[in-house]
Amino acid sequence: MNAARSLRVPALAIAADRARVFPLFLALAAELGSRVDAVLETSHFRSDGKHRDFRRLDVDRVGVAAYLSEFEDLIVDDGCTGVALIAPRGPCEVQLDEHKTIVVYAPRRKPFADICRKFGLVRNDRLALVSEVRHVHRSHAEFAVMFRDLTRRLRMTRG
Repeated sequence: MNAARSLRVPALAIAADRARVFPLFLALAAELGSRVDAVLETSHFRSDGKHRDFRRLDVDRVGVAAYLSEFEDLIVDDGCTGVALIAPRGPCEVQLDEHKTIVVYAPRRKPFADICRKFGLVRNDRLALVSEVRHVHRSHAEFAVMFRDLTRRLRMTRG
């Protein structure tokens, strides 16, 4: 058997409506602890389909959440913006990608599944994720400016 085929990434993909996706993201991120590494990704002004990452390591999660909340419209509505919060102490990440799918990478997913149930989400393994089907990304110049402003306010570096 091919080792690459047998490799399993412990992940939980979550789809929620617009009203719940951002509060759910923040609730899931609370499981990461008080300190996180923050990553913002953008594909604004890219024609090659790739994105650029901006990072800030070892930052207060509550502080980052406050800044992200100020830019909720950008994060939820822009098809060229994604955000990830990563626990520096272990292999655990909560990502709200540019498709507005929340992906949790964690060896123990039960606490995250419990939070999803509290938000009224029901498991559906037949749900196709946007990233798995043909789709387009929607954005506009105002979102690109907002993205730049958010990275500056968070004092993120490109990389």
